[in-house]
Amino acid sequence: KKYLSCDYSDNGDGLNININGSLSFDIVPGFVFDDGIYIYLCNNTWKKLNFEQERYNFNLINKKTNNNLVRLCRILKLWKNTQNIDIGNILLDTYAYHFLEYSEKDYNLNTFDEMLTDFFEYLLENSRKNTFVSFDRETILKQKIDIRDVAFFSASKAQFALASANCGRSEDAINDWKRLLGCSSFINLK
Repeated sequence: KKYLSCDYSDNGDGLNININGSLSFDIVPGFVFDDGIYIYLCNNTWKKLNFEQERYNFNLINKKTNNNLVRLCRILKLWKNTQNIDIGNILLDTYAYHFLEYSEKDYNLNTFDEMLTDFFEYLLENSRKNTFVSFDRETILKQKIDIRDVAFFSASKAQFALASANCGRSEDAINDWKRLLGCSSFINLK
């Protein structure tokens, strides 16, 4: 695919590159040490990250959940952009990680809409917290903004979409998912 244009902006910690509105990268300065620990700039302070442990834990949960962690993280980026939420991708991935790590349900592609609905309910329940431990089990992430309103809206809209699908009103479900995520093609409507 050929990208004809891109926008970039300084987000205070590094550079954000947005390609045609469909692909976005955050580039931040960082350094790696011999023990595998990375330091990077975040909110004008240097933070540390054990990337190898983070990757190991992420892959472990992703495998345990039949690749649902990767799928959920990807769809949450659509949600973030559609709802215009100022939340970092690492924090968003951390929400998804903890949701699936402690979930007792076994989601699959046929229940992805149910998983999203459960995730938004989880997000609503946890939206009052200010700090979260990343999946490397060492890094403390801070939530900069209050997301309770968008979490409530998202949980409600997902519940309506799921209920509509379960009642055979697929057109209503599709419209609810589109309003929430900007698309609906990935949802398996019953």
